Amino acid sequence: MSQDDHAAFDGHLLTIDGVSIKQGKSFDEILFGDGFIQYERSILEEGVLTSGRIAIASTDREGVYNFSSHKAVEELYKNLRNWLKKRSINTLVCYNEK
Repeated sequence: MSQDDHAAFDGHLLTIDGVSIKQGKSFDEILFGDGFIQYERSILEEGVLTSGRIAIASTDREGVYNFSSHKAVEELYKNLRNWLKKRSINTLVCYNEK
């Protein structure tokens, strides 16, 4: 995603009632209710594009929900993934240097 793409996604997020963005060192948190969604932005550095990601962990290893608003956060996650898929074209090839 380019900086314009990130700005469009942030703009979309902020139009959703109850959503805010908490910026972090490695990833941002999309806060909603008492839960959050992780959003790692893609970065272009020295001609190398790192892939971003959006992720959610609504349960712990035992299957217990991490927050009471898990249904609403999971629904938001699905909507955000669909929003990104509709506006993104996956034509790049990725490789792992490690």
